[in-house]
Parts: sequence; structure tokens; C-alpha cells
Amino acid sequence: MADDIQLVADSRHVDSLQLLRLDYNDLNTPIESVLVLLSRLTAIQTLRLQACRIKYRNCLRCAEALAHSRTLRTWNFTDNVLFKVYSHTQHLL
Repeated sequence: MADDIQLVADSRHVDSLQLLRLDYNDLNTPIESVLVLLSRLTAIQTLRLQACRIKYRNCLRCAEALAHSRTLRTWNFTDNVLFKVYSHTQHLL
């Protein structure tokens, strides 16, 4: 999975990617590659990371990688480990 994520991150079209759907993949192992990819998404409008087993700390890291985005409108990260702890979810939002 990490190689696939890196392939997308290194694509010459990554800066024009508007929709990225990575639902139902275990993204905790290749989290560093995911963070690189997210930081390169300059035109992203919709990001789907539903049920990717992302832990709270890694979800925060994803949010930091997306902090520069002015185009992101929808980020679906439901059904991940972080929703088991309500207070942590409130902090993230």
C-alpha cells in the first residue's frame, strides 16, 4: 500500500487532483507516505478516508498535512479508531 500511495504522491498530476478516495484501506502502516501525499494535494476538494483504521494521533497528523489547503470542502474520516473516544473527536474538530 505504501508504494501505491507514494506513486500517487509522485505523480505529475497530484497538484490537480480534486477527489481522492482511499476508503477501507489500512493507512496506519504507510502513514508517512499518506502525509507526503496529503501535503501535495493543492487542489483537493473531496478527501475520503472512511474506515482506514486511522488512529487519533495519525488523524491529527493528516489534519496538519492538509492545513495549507484552501480548496478542501469535504473530508470524510468516519468509522476510524478516533471515533471511539468522543472527547478526542471534539478536540480534532
